[in-house]
Amino acid sequence: MEFFWEKQEIFASKNVKIKQKNKRIFCNQAHYKQKKDFIHLIGNVNIEQEKDNWISADEAYMYLTEETVKAEGNVQGKLLIKEESGKESKEESE
Repeated sequence: MEFFWEKQEIFASKNVKIKQKNKRIFCNQAHYKQKKDFIHLIGNVNIEQEKDNWISADEAYMYLTEETVKAEGNVQGKLLIKEESGKESKEESE
């Protein structure tokens, strides 16, 4: 892991593991930019949220303040969406 204090950036490589709230993230490389408050995830990206929600892609951008993800390249995922009535429905995407 490399820290670039003046740029307020961190670069990690090889079997990167990140935990953020209820998310677990795995990838080959990660580049965190504090000024822009996002992490660029590169290579074999897997993001898991709880047990039933996950997304995988070649790369992704995690925007920390908004708690959003933009995934690119070979994107796949499984989401569990709760309906207003409290019932759960599953959606899968490829």
